[in-house]
Amino acid sequence: FGGLREESYFLTQNRHKVKMTVPIIHFHLWERDWSASKRRREQGKMKNKYNSTRDLFEKNLYYEGVASIPNIDDQVEAVQIMRELVQYLRDKQDKTMDERNDLTEVSAILDEWT
Repeated sequence: FGGLREESYFLTQNRHKVKMTVPIIHFHLWERDWSASKRRREQGKMKNKYNSTRDLFEKNLYYEGVASIPNIDDQVEAVQIMRELVQYLRDKQDKTMDERNDLTEVSAILDEWT
């Protein structure tokens, strides 16, 4: 997946517009591979860490603790996010060369996963 840029896209997820940084999303969720039940258990721990720090960088690390996350496995969510990104890029008019390259690479990653 080396060529995929650290590009950000705004996607609508759970009725909220979310800025997705492509490599972080797919590697984090896909590689972590937590079950839905483990995600629920860990969310409480992350919430405590999120609430106990004032450092913005650390808050970002534990944001999942206060976010509304779906009751699904990490890899299922990773596939959903990547499908949404592929659709967004396919539908986008006047894509830049980088966006066309991202579409190709994200589509290839999704093909590997599914």
